[in-house]
Amino acid sequence: DEVLDVVDLQSGEQDNIWVTLWTNAAGYEDWSYSLAVPRSTVIRELRRRLAAPPHGLPVSVRQVFVGRSGSELQGAREMEEEMMLSNFRPDTMEVRVRTSAEGLDKWQLLLHVALGTTVGELRALLASAPHGLRLSEDQEIRQKNFYEDFFFKLTADTDLLADEVVLIDFLPFDAAATTADTEDPWTSSEEAAAATPEEGLQPEPLKYWQEQFELCLDLQAIHAKQNPRARRAYSWARSLAYVRIWLGSLGWCPVRRGTEARPFIVWVLGCEDGVEAVLAECGFFDDANWVDWAPMEIYLFGHNLRMVEPFEDRAAEGHPPVVRTMTYEEMHSLSSAGRTPDIAAVFMPDPTALPERALQAVGPVPIAAFLRTQPTESAVQEVVRRAGGGLLHAPA
Repeated sequence: DEVLDVVDLQSGEQDNIWVTLWTNAAGYEDWSYSLAVPRSTVIRELRRRLAAPPHGLPVSVRQVFVGRSGSELQGAREMEEEMMLSNFRPDTMEVRVRTSAEGLDKWQLLLHVALGTTVGELRALLASAPHGLRLSEDQEIRQKNFYEDFFFKLTADTDLLADEVVLIDFLPFDAAATTADTEDPWTSSEEAAAATPEEGLQPEPLKYWQEQFELCLDLQAIHAKQNPRARRAYSWARSLAYVRIWLGSLGWCPVRRGTEARPFIVWVLGCEDGVEAVLAECGFFDDANWVDWAPMEIYLFGHNLRMVEPFEDRAAEGHPPVVRTMTYEEMHSLSSAGRTPDIAAVFMPDPTALPERALQAVGPVPIAAFLRTQPTESAVQEVVRRAGGGLLHAPA
């Protein structure tokens, strides 16, 4: 229950400031919107606040904020008092439509519809050109809003449309004809053909990581200004962000920067449903690449974890990482698909809760252990033994 409370980020008294937003969308030159928010609010929190009542603006999880300097403001970046919402239309909402059918996790539609559109009107829209989808009358549709709901809810045709929609077991086309395209759920055939074996695999020079480490020190000020619950909720992801930069800045461990063709991959072991899985579901792992925003994928391994679906299916430059929950049995298929880790991590490790085969499956990569208290020597040795003698790092 204590971990679940991290979604309440604005508890306690804080100084408020006024924030004014405007848009560069054609036809909306006179539109602006002002609201008072706590001074420590970051972009991700502001996005959720704008979408939720009482504001109810059709701000999607993919909405881009642009600062006065022209730079995009992402994730846990500090907001500015005046910001532009790129291509934002206050009378139009973005809706992502997906299917739960097995093997079609890459299929999706991004639609822009008028505010007030109902689920029944969405059915008609999907059936018309250019989509031409054949939805049966009893097609089950579930939906949620990114800012408040953790689970997809069953809908009626009269319900107002949410921004995340799932068509249960829907086949948008002949599934047999797409087998070749869905064997690898992470890399398309075009990208696989275009990527050379060396692309994205070369480590960055030491100077790059040392510059990023200096930026880490600046970001500490942003972290320190947030209230205690926010800091704790983000600490898992920001610890991962720190350890990647820290390892690179040491110089003795080659560390590469992720690319869109070959994202930086992190395996987190020993995850719990009520801790790491909940944090990921609420978006608190989005800061794991917040220093340089390089493409990153995070796989959370544990027993009986809820399914966490990423907002974006593919890791992209300047965007939060793609985060998924996995079982230990899926490690082999991940490795076969080329998703071996660049680093692995364990939060508050309990050696007895980590399957020996899981630590050995990580391979010869650094394992970062994040601890609240000084571990016993026997506990450290047990983790090292189960890792097959792999590296164990405990950054300060």
